[in-house]
Amino acid sequence: MSTAQLAKELAALPQAERVEVLRAALRDLDPSSREAVERLLLEMELSAPSSRPLQLKWPDFEARLKRIFGDKVLAGNAVLEERESYRW
Repeated sequence: MSTAQLAKELAALPQAERVEVLRAALRDLDPSSREAVERLLLEMELSAPSSRPLQLKWPDFEARLKRIFGDKVLAGNAVLEERESYRW
């Protein structure tokens, strides 16, 4: 595997797994290379996104349906009603 392929595979991993792989590789490196990897790990840990969960704002589906259909009372689901008559 080439270095470019390895970098591509590492980039595809989630942040925590990337750090774990680099720490495992760090144990097998010679001291001169180890310093470069330690700097890279430090940069990755400092640039890690915050652990706060992402807040999603869902659209108001009920208001949208009311805006489209108004106060109409629609019939039930025709497909489900038809399937209820089948003997499974």
